[in-house]
Amino acid sequence: GNITTNGYLENTSNYAFYSISGNQNMTGTSHLASFQTSTLQTSLVTKTSNSRYTINRAGYYRIISSLHTENTSINDRVCFRGLFLKNGSEDNIWSSDAFSYTRDNDFGDFETCPLQGVLELAVNDYIEVELTIKRGSGGFGGDMTGTQIRVRSNLTFQYLG
Repeated sequence: GNITTNGYLENTSNYAFYSISGNQNMTGTSHLASFQTSTLQTSLVTKTSNSRYTINRAGYYRIISSLHTENTSINDRVCFRGLFLKNGSEDNIWSSDAFSYTRDNDFGDFETCPLQGVLELAVNDYIEVELTIKRGSGGFGGDMTGTQIRVRSNLTFQYLG
């Protein structure tokens, strides 16, 4: 099928879209997001594990993720950090990161980390989406117990050529 965007016609085979179908509690010092549901899955990307998305066509990709986070029980300031991992590693040249700040339930506990990057990927490269938190005045890598990534968080791959 084709998608019309701003007067341009694009083939849906250039896209892959995944979303989270239920809230995921986060524990430990980092969390790899597991997007379970695919409403637009093509041969472009294959979900090869709970959190790993493997590239099947080499080229440049625009990758977008909206990470909806929630502080469910931490009675302190919480800053969430989302980032893309390429082949299990952070790459400061191409990888962007995004932050959202929440307090406990009394002060507003929902936020979104809007994450995107444009990068060159080879066949069998893989992408993961990682979340970490900073609690109070501590550094990133704090205990994530009492937080979750929420339903409708999503991950989109757009093949650019």
